[in-house]
Amino acid sequence: MQPLALGAEALALGCPKKMGQEKGENSAMSYLNSITLVEFVGSDPEQRRAKGNGSKFTLLSVATQRSWTNADDDWSSKTEWHRICVFRPRLAEYVLSAIKKRSHLLVEGMSSAF
Repeated sequence: MQPLALGAEALALGCPKKMGQEKGENSAMSYLNSITLVEFVGSDPEQRRAKGNGSKFTLLSVATQRSWTNADDDWSSKTEWHRICVFRPRLAEYVLSAIKKRSHLLVEGMSSAF
């Protein structure tokens, strides 16, 4: 784990393992759904409650930007926004209190398609 600027550790902020997946399962496919983002937070994190069980989670958005030169040697860029959900209770509370808009952030986890 790598230290962050605020003294926190880079923890996986993604979704928990899928049901039935055994602990310690080690295969080449385990990295297929891995994501690492190092960018800036777009807005202050907000806390929400899950509809089903009422548990709290923290939601934040992170922007990534790509830049390239096109065929005419002009610079083009594209910004993509990523929604990050933090479900671990203590980590969610820490993110809510310590991370603010424009904070530089390292996120490691799994992507999920809803």
